[in-house]
Amino acid sequence: MNQHASAARDAVDPSTWTSLGLWRWPCGKLALLRSLQTGSNAATMHLTRCTDDREACRLAAERLRHASEQVEVTPLEWDLRPGVHAPALLHAEQDAAPTPPAPLGDEDAADDAERIFAGLPVSTVHAYLDRILALRVHLWKRMAPALATHVALELAGLLAGVQEAETEEDQVRAIARLWAFPTLLVLCLLVPSSRPASVSGSRRRLKQWRARDAQPPLAERAVVKNAVMGIPHTSAAGPSRWSPSLLHQALSLPAAGAEVLTAMCGLFDRVVHRGLEPQAGALWAHARLIPLRKPDGGVRPIAIGEIFRRVLGRLAVTSLAHDAVETLAPDQYGVGRMAGLEAMVMRTRLAVLENPGWGVLKVDISNAFNTVRRPAFMRLVQAQFPHLWPLVRTCYASPAPLRAGKHVLKSESGVQQGDPLAPLLFSLALHRQTRDITHAPGQALVQCWYLDDGAIAGPVHSLVAFLEVLDHCAREIDLSINRRKSELVLPPGRCETDITALSSLHGLPVVPWCSATLLGTVLDTSGDMGCVDRTLAATLELADKVAGIHEPEEAYHLLRASVGPARVVHLARTLPPEAVLDRFAAFDDAWRHIVARTLGVTAADGQNADGSWRAEWRLPLRCGGLGLTSLRDMSLPGFVAGSRAAARTLDEGEVLRAQREAVPPMAPLSRQPPEPPPPPRARPSHLARWRQFHDLEEAWLQQVPGVPDAEVEDLLDSQARGLSRFYSLLKKDWVSAPGSTPSERFRRQSLSSPHAAAWLGMPSGTVLGGIPWSPALGRDTWFTAVRHFLGLPVAGVASSAGLRCPAIVRGTTATCDALLDALGHHAQNCALGPTRYGRHAAVIDVLVRFATSAGHTVRREVRLEDVPGITSARPGDFSFDNNVVDVAVVAPDGVASR
Repeated sequence: MNQHASAARDAVDPSTWTSLGLWRWPCGKLALLRSLQTGSNAATMHLTRCTDDREACRLAAERLRHASEQVEVTPLEWDLRPGVHAPALLHAEQDAAPTPPAPLGDEDAADDAERIFAGLPVSTVHAYLDRILALRVHLWKRMAPALATHVALELAGLLAGVQEAETEEDQVRAIARLWAFPTLLVLCLLVPSSRPASVSGSRRRLKQWRARDAQPPLAERAVVKNAVMGIPHTSAAGPSRWSPSLLHQALSLPAAGAEVLTAMCGLFDRVVHRGLEPQAGALWAHARLIPLRKPDGGVRPIAIGEIFRRVLGRLAVTSLAHDAVETLAPDQYGVGRMAGLEAMVMRTRLAVLENPGWGVLKVDISNAFNTVRRPAFMRLVQAQFPHLWPLVRTCYASPAPLRAGKHVLKSESGVQQGDPLAPLLFSLALHRQTRDITHAPGQALVQCWYLDDGAIAGPVHSLVAFLEVLDHCAREIDLSINRRKSELVLPPGRCETDITALSSLHGLPVVPWCSATLLGTVLDTSGDMGCVDRTLAATLELADKVAGIHEPEEAYHLLRASVGPARVVHLARTLPPEAVLDRFAAFDDAWRHIVARTLGVTAADGQNADGSWRAEWRLPLRCGGLGLTSLRDMSLPGFVAGSRAAARTLDEGEVLRAQREAVPPMAPLSRQPPEPPPPPRARPSHLARWRQFHDLEEAWLQQVPGVPDAEVEDLLDSQARGLSRFYSLLKKDWVSAPGSTPSERFRRQSLSSPHAAAWLGMPSGTVLGGIPWSPALGRDTWFTAVRHFLGLPVAGVASSAGLRCPAIVRGTTATCDALLDALGHHAQNCALGPTRYGRHAAVIDVLVRFATSAGHTVRREVRLEDVPGITSARPGDFSFDNNVVDVAVVAPDGVASR
């Protein structure tokens, strides 16, 4: 704890401390420098808590007193309360200098986080918060167990404070306290204390607020907790440094976790039902800005908001997912639609293939998310989603600070990329402008949008007219069409000369159907595959860079999880295998050659004599493989499942459209009954229409024989379920195949167990439950472990020839003297050597840590003499509650001498 805080302080530039009015002592502790009088050279330094460094600080104060002519240092003030070990930031009078702007709060603020910023003007609170959040400090991944409960209670109090605040000034101060708390804590400038009054106060405030407002809760407590716990612990923190891992730990505490959850639910209900005042809402919606470079050299600004705002946004979007889909269907596929990418591609293809002479207009909107007019979507939210209005008003009524290091910008237009509400808000504004264009007289167009990427299919002349109308409508909400990136895709068989007479193109690029692309895939499955080749080549280039990371284990996990087939899975789901199978096979081969470098093996070690890859290089971890999923293997099941998912989405959209258009008109004044509406035109489902061009379901079922009739539809619908059956059959053939040696046969049987390769699913050294289970594997250790896992000779086949086991018989000078084999079997199982005992102790240690982290009371080396029914006095390895556990490490073939 203290070491981490010291390291965090060491990373801060000394000039930053000066700008905050803080003085850095030689011992590493912090003091607050303040002027007692305006224009006076007298100053006071307060340093508290840290009795172990008292003498060093006193000597430093003496040296500073005699050396400085302008600063007078009074004797240090010490807080000697028991159990207090970190410096606190005390009260200081207003400094005449422009920095620091003002004291953080009253003189008791160090003992009560809820009193920081008390009584300060809003402008001063903003100035201090900007300086605090601009500090470059290391982020805590976990809290020390001794502090976790206290920090969780403080968090509950801070959340309740925001919930309780009524005036705009109080809301700004409460939110600023919430955002500043982690930084002050990590620097040991603030010490949480367990005050019963804080907990009781939080409960009292929550009870009062519930009595005032009887609005139904946004979500059940369990739903809120699952939403927080569902955020990966590796997800980035916002400007305040409240990270998902810290909230996971706080919510997991036995008693304090319930307080945090109660306060969090109360705050969420407050923001959703009543909202916050403008300045407080701007502070609630502040974000950390990260500029990402686009492939064309532009900049894509990504705003990382606070985790509380992100969780609340996800809960709100989830609660109205059906209403959003119903409002935007069937043209918008980027909000709440399953398989939206596949559905948009299928609908565009069907529109062109079923209507000869039709082309496609691809629309690109310049900087769409950041420029859309806020009043446009705020009016729509107020009219169509009134229950969402307080939250949207809170986040977008006032410009929010965007923090990029020490620089603070203002978000005054558009929606923040990174806000869970952003796709819905942008799509509402765009949908309002585009929904009536296709219904103009004489226009029969098929309009598809994936957020700001549009694809409109129809006759070429109608598409050009549509572009002009869309350009005008987009300007009404401050959007502009980027004609350089937009494209006009010609109908199949047409050439560019056929449309040169269209004067309204104004530089719009014209692309033939055989070369057209959409959302990273090609439209013509029998045409130019240059887009696919470029995507695969770019992925391999990135994978080659990742493989060069110094830590090969980290490189392996990155390649397996994101820089490989997982990065281009959309190609497998949108392109028929016959068009890309050879390309996928070449990609798999090149990618596995790259992965082999991170495993300390060569590609030849993973291939059979005929050049095919061994099963371990194809199977997932649960089947005993390396988890290197093949793009070729997923091509057929991915395309079948993707086509079915896209067809379902399109069918649902047509149903929603029909329901919306079937709303009965007002009854006529005449007493004659109205004529019944004409029956809807029957049309085959999108899947049946798609099968006329690509029907590969039977081909896929032939690769996974023996599927019961009742499970066929489920297998065809799910790519994961289909691959699971495919790999289960592959594993069965691999395990049952005769091995070259008995040890190879036993190795395969051992790896076929469900969790034999689980250690490859998570980087070593990962902290779980606040406990580092093991140090990260070194480079040589990682290579040795992987080679042993694959049944390859461990370090140096030639060097092991003729070497004998040096293990010494206990109590004698004799050695084992058995021959060492290159595969390491004897070294792993020698009864005299340290390896078996070491593994035995390591397994026990892991199980004990798991039981301890789960809250059980654990005892080691339990005697069994008093256990009923046990006659042996041999101790168990450990016990928890009423369970006694004994661990045994055996070889896969059960032969102890191996």
